[in-house]
Parts: sequence; C-alpha cells; structure tokens
Amino acid sequence: MRHGTVTQFEPPTRVTFHQPMTLTPGFLGIIDISVSLTLTPSPTSVHVRRVVTVGIPWPLKLAQPFVMRQFRVESGRTLLALKDFAESSATRRDGS
Repeated sequence: MRHGTVTQFEPPTRVTFHQPMTLTPGFLGIIDISVSLTLTPSPTSVHVRRVVTVGIPWPLKLAQPFVMRQFRVESGRTLLALKDFAESSATRRDGS
C-alpha cells in the first residue's frame, strides 16, 4: 500500500494526488509521483483523463525505461479497476 495526499479536489470532476514512493534500499531515493484525474461526463459515459508525472531519482536514471513501463502497466490496471467499479456501481443503482 502506498500513502499520499490529495493536493487538488474539485468534485465531481477533478482530483490530484501526490504519492512519493520511498525506495528500498533508501539510498536509491524517492520516486516523486503525481496523478491527476479529470472526469468529463457525457449522457452515456464518463471520459477519464489521467495524467501521471513521475520524477525519477538519479540512482535509477539508467533503469528509467523499465520503471516507466511498470508505471504504464499499473496505470492500465488501475483504470480498468476504476471502470469495473464504476460499471458495477451503476448496475447496482439501476437495479439491472
């Protein structure tokens, strides 16, 4: 589990998180992560725009392509989980 703080919150359309990730061992530094979600509703769906900013500490600069690939995979997993949750919540509300 990763902990962070909400740095911007404009319900129901925008939320931004700052989630630094301290690496183990500690000399590797901290990956500085900000995630901003913007939700734009339409009559039949909601468009989610997710912007992730990642600051890589210098000890990991050579591994940056691998680290960023892992972030892309996790972003995809997170968005699919959000979609599944939203669709199942809508189904429960509709009684379908």
